[in-house]
Amino acid sequence: MLDEQAGRVAGLLTDPGGAGCEVPHRFGSTDAWLVQRGSERLVLKLGRSEQDAADVTWEHDYLARLAGTGFPASAPVPAFDGRSWVRSDGRVWAALTYVPGRPLVSGHDPDMAAAGGFLARYHQVARTLPVTEQRPTAAELLHLRAATRWDYLRTALGDAGTLGRFTVMLESLEAGLNTLKYAELEHLVIHGDATNDNVIVDGTPPRVVGLIDFGSAHLAPWICDLAAALWRSGRPDPNGVAYDPERLRQFVVGYHRVSPIPSALACAIPLLMVGRGVQLISRRVRRLPQGSAGMPVPAVLDALVRTEWLHAHRADLVEVIADARGEDAVAR
Repeated sequence: MLDEQAGRVAGLLTDPGGAGCEVPHRFGSTDAWLVQRGSERLVLKLGRSEQDAADVTWEHDYLARLAGTGFPASAPVPAFDGRSWVRSDGRVWAALTYVPGRPLVSGHDPDMAAAGGFLARYHQVARTLPVTEQRPTAAELLHLRAATRWDYLRTALGDAGTLGRFTVMLESLEAGLNTLKYAELEHLVIHGDATNDNVIVDGTPPRVVGLIDFGSAHLAPWICDLAAALWRSGRPDPNGVAYDPERLRQFVVGYHRVSPIPSALACAIPLLMVGRGVQLISRRVRRLPQGSAGMPVPAVLDALVRTEWLHAHRADLVEVIADARGEDAVAR
């Protein structure tokens, strides 16, 4: 179904050379397809169900500015009669540059320090690109209680007891954000999902060469980007629950070498990883079709279990991260 839609969207691409476009090739199970347009390779990306014209315009305006800095990331291509996106079958489709290489996650032993360092370099560039307006579809951590569809959440979680477990996580997060003085932290456009799936490497040994998929980018404290990346990349098994302290340590060391992390913010990373879990639960419930009812949603339940694991092990992870900063200081 989606492959057919991608084929129709490819047919809407402007073809300046008259050579036509090849059949799009999907990247695994992602909502992105590689298409050859003459001598140019493009990526067709299907937007999230809630994405509208204002949201994709915000994203592409920022990505165009980012491309102007020379930072290696996917950039919008005006391939639809001068525009970088089009609406087809009720959804937004975007045309983006192709970043050659392979996802860091494809390796059996990903270089977490390199991933952390590359995210730090992105943040250095992002600080030069101030943005005053928030992304229209962003769900900020401070506003999750209001943004959550509580009427659907109980069904998605299965019962009132499980809903109560989610509420405990949310209340703990809100208390932690208040202590952190979250609203006063330095904000910039974070990637929002800089996991090893979206960090591109090339060569042997692998070298980080780019960052893709800014579909979750929004204005937030920059330290949240580390937490969002580690939410997924901190688990050796994508389907597992437990996090690997060594992965967290290497990632923080790599970031800290490029851009030093203040102690208070470094120690807030596990709290913000809990926040990422709560955020994902809220987002997945918001994306349920109107009128949804019935069985629990496994992805929502899985996210809750992982969030609870992080909450239970916060103190241990804070200690790991604090030690990582100390190790880097010694190395310097």
